[in-house]
Amino acid sequence: MNLRRYIELAVLMGFVMVFCTVAHQRNFVWKDDFSLWSDAVKKSPRKARPYNNLGEACGRKGFIELAIMLARECIALDPNLAEPHNNLGICYLDKGWIDKALVEFKHAIKVNPNYALAHKNLGSAYHMLGKLDLSIAAFKEALRVQPYSSDAYNKLGICYLEEGHANKAVVKFKHAIRINPDYALAHKNLGSAYYMLGQLDLAIVSVKQALSINPYLVDALNNIGTYYFEKGLVYEAISHFKHAIQIAPDYADAHYNLGVAYGSKGNYDMAFKEIRMAKSLAEGVQWKKIVKGINREQPKIKGHNAEKIK
Repeated sequence: MNLRRYIELAVLMGFVMVFCTVAHQRNFVWKDDFSLWSDAVKKSPRKARPYNNLGEACGRKGFIELAIMLARECIALDPNLAEPHNNLGICYLDKGWIDKALVEFKHAIKVNPNYALAHKNLGSAYHMLGKLDLSIAAFKEALRVQPYSSDAYNKLGICYLEEGHANKAVVKFKHAIRINPDYALAHKNLGSAYYMLGQLDLAIVSVKQALSINPYLVDALNNIGTYYFEKGLVYEAISHFKHAIQIAPDYADAHYNLGVAYGSKGNYDMAFKEIRMAKSLAEGVQWKKIVKGINREQPKIKGHNAEKIK
């Protein structure tokens, strides 16, 4: 081991010791998992796998810098492991370094072409760049390897929805739900697809199912409020927009939609109050997206929200 590698390893082990002490003192819920792998790293500092597993534990709890250091050390010890490349890619996505993440996911897949999670993460990274064709190809590859991945079907459906292929999206969301009937996000996204097809009743049924599984899904509350508004059921819409805001007070779309709904009933004081609130929460680009295409004389409700790929 050269001097530089020795220093790097010593610094990393110092971080591990500090975090192990902190985990013990604070009695973290994840202490056992963290303690197990930090102890393995201390006992076997030249073995790659403990670094990978400790890095995963750190990444799950938001210690991204340490997770990156551990993944890099794992790769230095064994470049032929796919998992640390995938984990490093996830950390890079968390930092917003999408191009770096792509490199790592591709490397993981090169090492293990049947690594479904790396294919899914590659699809998510391409989606973040707006490269829907490449994202779709990656999710399809993930499903080739793991044909019962409800998550991959859901993400593939989101891509089709964004391409404007609502019928294809419906098929994928339904497939996700067949695999996992309690997949609230897939039910919500199915509602979005039905909405795009103009099938409001089916959209409402789907989102109600999502909310029966997860009543705190604020996008679903906002979406179903949108659907009720378009059916002329304004008070139902207002109720759901308020519920969304109660859960997420900084949800600009719901404030805006509530303002539009109040305005449609002639309650202009409340309408302006909510729209001003929406504007204060969504300055700049986001505000422009919210009001895009709105007619000044007859405001329109903000459209539904499909789940974002992460």
